[in-house]
Amino acid sequence: MSKQLTMVTGQGMSVAQENGIIIGKGLAESLDVGAGDTVVLLVSPEGGGLGASDAVVLGTFQTSNKAYDDVSIRIPIDMARRLLRTDGAHKWVILLDDTEQTAPVLEKLRATFSSRADLEFVPWSDLADFYNKSAKLFAAQLNVIWAVIAIIIVVSISNTLIMNVMERTAEIGTLMALGLRQQRILALFVSEGFMLGCMGALVGASIGLALGAAVSAVGIPLPPAPGMDFPVRGEIMVTWSLAIGGTLLGILATLAASIYPARKASRLVIVDALRHAR
Repeated sequence: MSKQLTMVTGQGMSVAQENGIIIGKGLAESLDVGAGDTVVLLVSPEGGGLGASDAVVLGTFQTSNKAYDDVSIRIPIDMARRLLRTDGAHKWVILLDDTEQTAPVLEKLRATFSSRADLEFVPWSDLADFYNKSAKLFAAQLNVIWAVIAIIIVVSISNTLIMNVMERTAEIGTLMALGLRQQRILALFVSEGFMLGCMGALVGASIGLALGAAVSAVGIPLPPAPGMDFPVRGEIMVTWSLAIGGTLLGILATLAASIYPARKASRLVIVDALRHAR
């Protein structure tokens, strides 16, 4: 259920049209009806018999789900009650402006209507089996991508820092000869790796945010997804959690990559290190 519909022809439902309905694009094509046509709705009420009502097609709509568009009709609630010869409704759908508010709103509703045994509040996540499985699949794929990125960072930065240690062997030997202990040498190279990681992660995050905004402004043309019959315009959704996570990944991976070169530098023999300057 959604408030957002793409009207293909005609107009949406209006309180001024008590018998006005809108029909899914696929169903309208199957029935060969369009905006302005009159149809007769027939239903079987729970008590038996038939319920019928004339309706005017105000327009045809399209959603992101082709299977839904092939079978759906939206009619005013009063017309539905007359057809089914009933009052009230068997199901209510509450649409929120922010998905993150699902749990707080659910708790508030259950507390407010705790005395109503005939009411059951079910969050959308319990009903969206396909979404839950897809989210788990994409989360697993994303974790693999994060792991690959971390390995690449560790290997590349570690190799660079090892070369840095080799080029500065004589300097390390001089520092040791002046009385610097191994722990101090280790701390110096680890601190250097940490500072490089901070600067690189911040610069990379800034460039990534700028590129994400630029690409989203232009849009990414995508073919129709499974179950859809029209292409979509993709954008890059950058959240603070994603930006912070990427920045921390860069810093921590660089810090981890600096440990081995730092240990290698701190364990150099003073005589061999000074001899390297010749």
